[in-house]
Amino acid sequence: MSGMACGMDSLSKRLTAYQAANGAFVSWIVQRDGEIEDYNGFATALVLRALRQRGDVSAREPLCQVALDFLESCESPDRAGAFGFWPVQQRPIWAQRVPCDIDDTAVINLELAQYGRRTLDEVQAVVYGLLMAHLVQNERRPGPPWLRPLVFPTWIGKGGETANTAANPVDCCVNTNVVALMAYTGLTHLPGYSEACGMIADGIAWAGDSPLRIRSLTPYYPQPTEFLYALDHAITCGAVELQAPRDQLANDCAAAGVEGSQPGAICSNAYADPIWRCPALSLVRAYRQ
Repeated sequence: MSGMACGMDSLSKRLTAYQAANGAFVSWIVQRDGEIEDYNGFATALVLRALRQRGDVSAREPLCQVALDFLESCESPDRAGAFGFWPVQQRPIWAQRVPCDIDDTAVINLELAQYGRRTLDEVQAVVYGLLMAHLVQNERRPGPPWLRPLVFPTWIGKGGETANTAANPVDCCVNTNVVALMAYTGLTHLPGYSEACGMIADGIAWAGDSPLRIRSLTPYYPQPTEFLYALDHAITCGAVELQAPRDQLANDCAAAGVEGSQPGAICSNAYADPIWRCPALSLVRAYRQ
């Protein structure tokens, strides 16, 4: 057995300790008064993304297959191709009304496609029929100077009615994940792609090395490192327009000393607690170093 194969075998064994019978990788919701175990599609998809980026993972790995099964269970029963943070029947009591969202829809569809669970035509249909319907149609002033029309909000509403509400923030990392999906599917000519890339570049330039401004770019991502991971992934999917902004953000984060401001945090509520951490994701990323 090669060293690479031995490494994957060891990693697989360690990952199974973090994987539930339903395929989800455990996350921890970190609150002021303690931590709560959580199993969600977003963290599970990021683990699969990190495994895929290793370049030595087969989609036939049992842990990958059962994780993909869990991702498919997060699809909306009412809107084909739309995904939420949790399967509908497994949402926490406090999150029963949380709708499907743009970020999970982009992230999960891309992993399902990369691992062979969705065809190119199927994920292209999600971009055409679902994501395009939710483009922000105005700048919603007053707002951050980097915000522009024809970018992607966070929440998915019926018929797009939530696209222009104040309760539906625009997040640059969410838009990066949509850009990755559009680049992967060859749909960079559609509205939203160049606008999202331009907004991300403008936002990073505006933020500079100000920790507060950097944080304001990603309401649902408290750790700037996650934004960098998303940018790196989008670039590998073909979004080469994001290379220069990515390099600028890396330099600005280093200058501001914010790379490790929320160690292990993969997402949060908008600008607020709680945050989510995923030990399986940290494990895979450590193996990549």
